[in-house]
Amino acid sequence: MSQRKYLPFLGTVIVALAMLCPVARAATLSQGTSRASVPDVQNYDAPFWWAQIDFTKPHNVPWDESDFATLAQSGVNGVEINMLWADIEPQKDRYDFKLLDRYMAEAAKAHLKIYPLFWESLWQEDQGKNPPPWITARDVSSDGFAAQEPPWWDNASRKAYFDYVAHTIDHVKVSPGFGGVYASYQATDKLSLNLRGEYEKFDTTTSNQGEEVTATVQYNLWANVISRAEFRWDHAAHGTQFGSNDQNANAYLVALNLIYQF
Repeated sequence: MSQRKYLPFLGTVIVALAMLCPVARAATLSQGTSRASVPDVQNYDAPFWWAQIDFTKPHNVPWDESDFATLAQSGVNGVEINMLWADIEPQKDRYDFKLLDRYMAEAAKAHLKIYPLFWESLWQEDQGKNPPPWITARDVSSDGFAAQEPPWWDNASRKAYFDYVAHTIDHVKVSPGFGGVYASYQATDKLSLNLRGEYEKFDTTTSNQGEEVTATVQYNLWANVISRAEFRWDHAAHGTQFGSNDQNANAYLVALNLIYQF
């Protein structure tokens, strides 16, 4: 069993969630997908639906415009994409965003939002992608065998991971195809800290734009009981404020929850 079991560790998932989505739906594409038509205007009153895809198709074949068009035609308007650290940062501090930029542009053209999923380790490890080959430090299990993930207490690999995530988000945050970020930090086996940030232009005919930030502290009280404290801030960046007669550009929510898992 890994030594990090009783140490704080990063949940290594950064994903973005669309605002107030009640449920997500999976969708898949074949390599031979043909081009599909895309609506000219996004239906902003429709529910948000997601598909989750790898960074490339099998055999490292990139996704193309027809793939995103097919997703849009099927009713999907958000795409979670499993990031490959080695493809974005093949050498330390040398970044290659060409393919990610293409995905963002093609998704935006299809009226889709992309939500990156960042993995520190274990995802497609057989390809040497997460972590990249230049991260050589590895955790050691309690029985003395080398684990696949870098040791969390190793300052160099931890800083490299944070730098990779920060540089990538900073690069794509202004892209019209970028949906947002969801960060999770598993402080202990019971305590987790979560932060979600989103930016949205609400329609194509006005200047209505806004940001949303939600901070959540979650603690597993018992086996099936979760306690959760949440603070949410919504800000109208441009255009009208919240509600037709509301002159306040900010809205706040504080919530306390007890959740029983069946």
